[in-house]
Amino acid sequence: MGGGTTDIAVLSSGDIVLSKSIKVAGNYLNDECQKFVRSQYGLDIGSKTAETIKVSIGSLTKYPDERRMKVYGRDVVSGLPREVEITPEEIREVLKVPVSRIIDLTVQVLEDTPAELAGDIFRNGITICGGGALIKGIDKYVADTLQLPTKIGEQPLLAVINGTKKFEAEIFEQIKEANRHDDMMNRSR
Repeated sequence: MGGGTTDIAVLSSGDIVLSKSIKVAGNYLNDECQKFVRSQYGLDIGSKTAETIKVSIGSLTKYPDERRMKVYGRDVVSGLPREVEITPEEIREVLKVPVSRIIDLTVQVLEDTPAELAGDIFRNGITICGGGALIKGIDKYVADTLQLPTKIGEQPLLAVINGTKKFEAEIFEQIKEANRHDDMMNRSR
């Protein structure tokens, strides 16, 4: 779950068996927070403020020590600066709508997955990576909704980079192996 898109994939033996993408991700969630504050409170806020709201009090499940957040912006009627207080519960409801679209696509991917992988998915579950993995309670929300074990990936913000490194290493190993094979063929001539 990145900034621009959420990619849902089923992996098996190091390969992608099936994948789908949706343009509902971090930036979209920020936009939804901005729209909510404007419609609910008549206050225009910037994208950085919206992201701060999402990161600071955004969640998909209730969490201990929930606190309101003061938000500053421009009143849409007067044009003057103004402050409002937003609750985690309000933002939770804002985030659940787009996240439900991601879950719907996840269900589609699971329905299209070959049946022989169902046991693996049931045992190994779902791993959430990217910035979206940092939304409080997303793992519990997905697990409760899909009734599958769900966890946050190790170093979720670095998942793409770390995966690319592993893929690069595999490619270099394949190239080395091909070169060794060519050398052996040339020596046997």
